[in-house]
Amino acid sequence: MVIRLDLEAFFASVTVARVYGIWRTAGYLEPVAHCPAGLMTSVLPRSQWRTVPRPADDALLDAHWRLGRRPAAPHLPRGAPTSPAPANLSAFRLDVRLTALARSWGGRYTRYADDLALSGGRGWGPGPHDSSTPSRRSFERKASGSTRARPASCHVRDARPQGGPVVNERPRVARREVDTLRAILHNCHRDGPSTQNRDDHPAFAEHLRGRIARVAQHDPDRGERLLAAHDAIDWSR
Repeated sequence: MVIRLDLEAFFASVTVARVYGIWRTAGYLEPVAHCPAGLMTSVLPRSQWRTVPRPADDALLDAHWRLGRRPAAPHLPRGAPTSPAPANLSAFRLDVRLTALARSWGGRYTRYADDLALSGGRGWGPGPHDSSTPSRRSFERKASGSTRARPASCHVRDARPQGGPVVNERPRVARREVDTLRAILHNCHRDGPSTQNRDDHPAFAEHLRGRIARVAQHDPDRGERLLAAHDAIDWSR
C-alpha cells in the first residue's frame, strides 16, 4: 500500500529568510549569512508570470494564484544546483513529523524533493472496517494537514508513478529509468556527451550527476556504479 502526496511549489516556498536562517543555524555571522542567502535565491518578475496561461480548469485557479505569488518574493529557484540542500534542510521538521505519523501505523515515510510517499505492506495503515483507527481519507488529511500537501494517488503493492520511486520491498528508482540513464552514460563514453544532450542542457554533466544522485539515494551500490561510469566520460567531447 502506497499513499503518495506532492508538495505545492516546494522550492518557491523556501524563502530567502529561511535560507538565511539555515546559514545562521550553521554558525555563520549575520553579515556573512546574508551573502550566500542572496546568491542562492531569485525572484520571478510579476510581468513574466503574467505571460503564463491561466489553467482552463476552474478548480486549478486558486493553485495558479498561489503559485504566482510565491516566486514574486526571493525564493530558491527550481533546477539550481544550490537549491536541493537548503530545501531539504528546511523540510527536516516535516520529515520528522511524517516519519512519526507513518510509524504510528507501522509504515514508512520517504521523500524525494516534493514527492512524498507513506508506504507499508498489504493491509498496512487504517483499515476500512477498523473503527479503532481513522479511515484512509482521515490518514491522508492528517498528512496533508502537516504538509499542506495534496493527495496524489493511492496504489497497492507496486506503485509506479510518473517520475517517482517504485515501492516494493523498499523504495527505489524504476528499473526503466535506471536502464535509460545507464544507456546514456554508455553512449556518452562511446560517442561523446554532445551526441546525448538532446535537450541542450547547459550543464549536461551536472544534470546527469543529479539523476545519478537520485538513484543513489535509494540504491547506493547502483548509484556508485553509475557515478563511476559518469566519471570515466571525457566531457570535453
